[in-house]
Amino acid sequence: MTRETLAEARASIWDMRSQVLETRDLAGALEGVLRQLSEGTSVATACRVAGDRRRLAPVVEGELLRIGQEAITNAFKHAAPQHVEVALTFSEKEVELVVADDGAGFDTARVAASGGRYGLVGIRERVAQLGAHLELVSAPGRGTRLVVRVRTPD
Repeated sequence: MTRETLAEARASIWDMRSQVLETRDLAGALEGVLRQLSEGTSVATACRVAGDRRRLAPVVEGELLRIGQEAITNAFKHAAPQHVEVALTFSEKEVELVVADDGAGFDTARVAASGGRYGLVGIRERVAQLGAHLELVSAPGRGTRLVVRVRTPD
């Protein structure tokens, strides 16, 4: 995918971020992001949902969508993956979002020491706003796995 095409796709995805949750749930919105970014590529994608799929508070859905969009976009833009997977797991007290790829990966300690990349800084800020937990596992040549866990009201 050319940089120009990727930039156009990214702009389009960011434009639809708030509108899409009016007609789709979070899983459907993330599937749309995967579909749009993988179009015309050989990257295999999957979106899996476990547990009782349900709507979340609008602020939670909105922030998780933005986190997912950024993580998926980063995978396509920087990682050159063969596979990108999104998983949403709904349990009674929390929802977990996982975005994983088998691409280039990166040195998380080095990125953290440098203050992080703009996208990762934004993800961390959104996670903090939600009072959520972020786990980021990556290494050069080993892909990246981002996990966000958010407690949901009882």
